[in-house]
Amino acid sequence: MRSIAQRARALEAKFAHDQEILFKVEAQRNKLIGLWAASLLNKEDPTAYASTLCQFGVEKPDAIASRLKQDFESAGLSVSEEAIQSKMVTLLRQAHEAMHISQ
Repeated sequence: MRSIAQRARALEAKFAHDQEILFKVEAQRNKLIGLWAASLLNKEDPTAYASTLCQFGVEKPDAIASRLKQDFESAGLSVSEEAIQSKMVTLLRQAHEAMHISQ
């Protein structure tokens, strides 16, 4: 019985660790996508825009793409939802690889 409890604790610890890594990778992706979008939007302070987008991602993680689409449309830019999603996937991979290199 004791080994089952130990295994359960180990699985819980691994799950918590994996969730922490996922959060960090997604936060880094949001920063990168914010910098990318800021360059397209010609923002004077790309870092501030990226930080705002990161904070938005914490509050509404599933709404980053729609927020970007809205920001692009407000600026008169035509960037498709597919292009945004593709860039998000690419940057998620990049952030994931960077996270594994730094650990």
